[in-house]
Amino acid sequence: MPFTTSKDGTRIYYEVIGNGEPLVLIQGFSWDLTTWHFQWELAYRFRLVLIDNRGVGLSDKPVDSYSMDKMIDDVYSVVSALNLRNFHILGFSMGGMIAQGFALKYGDLIKSLILVSTMPRPLITTSIGTEFLSLLKNQYDDYGFFKSQLELAFSEQWIKRNPDVFENFVRLRYNLRMPLHAYLGQLAAILATNYADKLGNINVPTTIMHGNADS
Repeated sequence: MPFTTSKDGTRIYYEVIGNGEPLVLIQGFSWDLTTWHFQWELAYRFRLVLIDNRGVGLSDKPVDSYSMDKMIDDVYSVVSALNLRNFHILGFSMGGMIAQGFALKYGDLIKSLILVSTMPRPLITTSIGTEFLSLLKNQYDDYGFFKSQLELAFSEQWIKRNPDVFENFVRLRYNLRMPLHAYLGQLAAILATNYADKLGNINVPTTIMHGNADS
């Protein structure tokens, strides 16, 4: 299995499929690389580099050591192991924040940047109420609660049109869910990030994608 070691010693898992120009895909909050299965047809056109962020999938799940800078270093460890330069990088949601930070730190390696349903800073307050955190900690392993959280990632219309696909997706994600400490670690990394004042320093061709049902 392909692993690389990040700067702080965390092992990061990745997979490479397809042929063509390299396209690095960075997944969103709490999702591992298997979640890209809706987009795997891109492998007919690109050499896809799929990464498990720290805390999910087959990557290490440290008790602490979660920050946007560390997840940027995780991506850098993968592209370095593959000797990649002049590649495309696509980030979804939290992955888009990682991609923005990567472009700011390692922009000379990137051919283009694609940001999907993401933001330069969280749109929620930096302090989440203790009541919510208590609910999360008490119900994180509850299937119904887990499903309700995933419903936020899809439009109501799409779920109605694809109930079996959605239910299978929820079951897969539930069975592969990350440990609670890692979930909270990724969440803390998001809440501590703000690239809003630095976006002007990104100097690579950038495409921004936002669905009309995104909130």
